[in-house]
Amino acid sequence: FAQDLACVVSRQAASCDAHMAWEPTFEKEGTKEKISLIAIGMDSATVRISQPHPTEAKKRQISWRMGHCLTISFYDNKGTYLDSLCLGSGPGQDAPAGKTAFFLEAEGWVDRVKEAFPGVHTIGLSDAAPDIEEWIGKRVDDQGIDFYHACEYLGAAAPALVHAHWAEESHDTPEILAGALREHLRDQPG
Repeated sequence: FAQDLACVVSRQAASCDAHMAWEPTFEKEGTKEKISLIAIGMDSATVRISQPHPTEAKKRQISWRMGHCLTISFYDNKGTYLDSLCLGSGPGQDAPAGKTAFFLEAEGWVDRVKEAFPGVHTIGLSDAAPDIEEWIGKRVDDQGIDFYHACEYLGAAAPALVHAHWAEESHDTPEILAGALREHLRDQPG
């Protein structure tokens, strides 16, 4: 039920958005001229879907689909946050079509923003997932890993770094330490 409701609401919002023209508006007069950085962030999450089994009434059918989000944030030349646009998409009934539709809609928003603010430096932030990193990389001047995921990756590497500290005290070479870190990271899930 919740998935069906989310799909209905999403379709309704998308149909409204298709008929509305976006104009950048900010509360303070002259803010548009102050924008010197646009940050474009994208992430996705695997969402567990539970539906009635098609043939057995008392059973549930479990599946996993992707939900996506895009954030476009505006900053002045001092790094002060000014405003954001956010776009989200729940998992669709058809996984590849839902992802494709989200990426197309996200591309439309990014194009509108870049048209409204020509020449403004853009950076892309993501979790470094290959499909998202490639998509963002084609649309921004610079890109990097967002703070949340950078912390997660460093946390996964921490045991190897502790080992590296121990190895340093035992006079292992940097090459041995780098090899231990690479080996540890290769063994991490994801």
